Amino acid sequence: MVKKILKYFAIASVGIILGFAIWLLAFNGVEKIQSYVEFPDKPQGTYSGFYYKKLSDNEKIVYEVIMDEIETMPKKIRVPDLSEESLKKVFDALHYDNSEFFFLGDNCTIETSFSASYFVPGYVMSKKEYKKCMEELEKEKNKIMKTVSGFSDDFEKELYIHNYVIDKCQYVDKV
Repeated sequence: MVKKILKYFAIASVGIILGFAIWLLAFNGVEKIQSYVEFPDKPQGTYSGFYYKKLSDNEKIVYEVIMDEIETMPKKIRVPDLSEESLKKVFDALHYDNSEFFFLGDNCTIETSFSASYFVPGYVMSKKEYKKCMEELEKEKNKIMKTVSGFSDDFEKELYIHNYVIDKCQYVDKV
C-alpha cells in the first residue's frame, strides 16, 4: 500500500515538474514570473552623472535598473513602466553620462508583455567586438598615462592628451 502511494506521488511530482518546465519554456513563464519582481520605490542614488541628476525619480529608477545589466548586453531588461518621452530622456542620460557605452545604438524601444515593461536596446556591435575595442582603448590609455606621468605641469598633461586625441581620432559619419 505504501509503495503504491509513493509510486503515485512520484508520478505526480514528475508530472508537475514537467508541466512547470513546459510552461516556462513554451508560454513565456519566465517573463510572467519576472513581472512580479518589485522595483524600489525611490532611486538608490548610486550614480552621479550630470544627466542622471536631471531625471525624475521614476526615470532614475529605470536608469539604475538598466545600469545594473546593460554591460552584459542583454536582449531586453525588465524596467518599471515609463512613457516614450521618459524612455528617451533615460536613454539620452545613459549615453551622455557613460561614454563607455559606445556599443549602444542611437535608439531603443519599450516592449510590454503581460504586466511587465522591457527596455529593448539596439546594439551596434557584438560583445566580442566591444571587448576587443575596450582592450584597445585600455592599451592606448596606458600608453598616454605612461607618457604624461613624466610631465610635471598639469597644463602640459592636458595639452598632450588633447593633441593626442586630435591626431589619433576621427569622426565617422553613420550611413
